[in-house]
Amino acid sequence: MARTEQMSRFTKIEETAMLQNNTSYDDFAAHFYNTRYQRLRGLPMESAEQVRTATRKANYDATGKNQYELPLLQDQGKDAMAWSMNWYRLRTPENKTYQLTDEDKATIISDFVEDSKRSPLKTTIHILQSENSDTLLIAVSMILE
Repeated sequence: MARTEQMSRFTKIEETAMLQNNTSYDDFAAHFYNTRYQRLRGLPMESAEQVRTATRKANYDATGKNQYELPLLQDQGKDAMAWSMNWYRLRTPENKTYQLTDEDKATIISDFVEDSKRSPLKTTIHILQSENSDTLLIAVSMILE
């Protein structure tokens, strides 16, 4: 399958939103996952290593873009916040569903923490996958420090 075809299946949603003070980022990300995962197929990933690589690139791109856009919104008097929502479909080469292990998630989070040290934004990562589902959401919230 050509890379262009793969990218056409990739659904990336970035939303800038002001969250109410009583809504936690975890609750927002979980709500987003639960209300949209059945409609979004995501980019097929055959291994946890592919997810790890794709996540690092998506986070790099999102923080790079938003480190410039969020200050502009703040200068306009807005309480600027951005979310990068990256959807993946976890299927082996044999087309079997798999789950990220706790170790896989810990590695992705470790990469994220290391990469975030170079960003001027305050970021948090949320990894959501329902049991027996191939749909994975890796959501990153971004605000100005």
